Amino acid sequence: MKNNSIEIKFDSVTLRFKERVGYILSIFEKLSFVVNKGERIGIFGPSGSGKTSLFFLILGLIRPSSGTISISSSIQLIPQIPILDPWLTCEEILEISNLRKNANKEIHETLKDVGLYNQKNQLVTTLSGGEKQRLTVAASLITGKKILLADEPFGRLDLKSTYKTRDFLLKIAEEKKLTLLLATHSTDHLESLDRIFEIKNRSLLELNRNKH
Repeated sequence: MKNNSIEIKFDSVTLRFKERVGYILSIFEKLSFVVNKGERIGIFGPSGSGKTSLFFLILGLIRPSSGTISISSSIQLIPQIPILDPWLTCEEILEISNLRKNANKEIHETLKDVGLYNQKNQLVTTLSGGEKQRLTVAASLITGKKILLADEPFGRLDLKSTYKTRDFLLKIAEEKKLTLLLATHSTDHLESLDRIFEIKNRSLLELNRNKH
């Protein structure tokens, strides 16, 4: 019987890569976990631990060596490095990302939330690295997708912008009942999430919030 509250389900998923003849790199072994609709999940681990590979599995960009993955809704990736047309304005970027008609109010509100409303008519090429990252977050949120995967979205931001963008992500996820998976190399920005997992021993270890 299908559980309608489940958004993402991994059932005994193994991921291995053949590096060269006679050598196999194991990323995940028999990984099983469930993410429910509307949950805000933090995933942390050092660089190379498998965070991006986990997201690629969820997105279907790579296939598991064994096991099954079930996804019940549409997915939007918030990438670590912004991929934006430098010759469009901030407002035009959101207009392209938003597939719904007559959404000017929503576009303007989203730009205000990420602190870019005053730059709405500026070209992307004139923005700072942090501003580009915040615009990427805004463009991802306005797509209307139900699952958001944020892959190290704060790497190019200063501390103030990091907390502002994180709080905006959590606020929008809660208001719109979105499912959010946030991957980072530390636990510094994960304290407000519903659950936190560490990538460890080729699996996901859920942390005890009382010890975090």
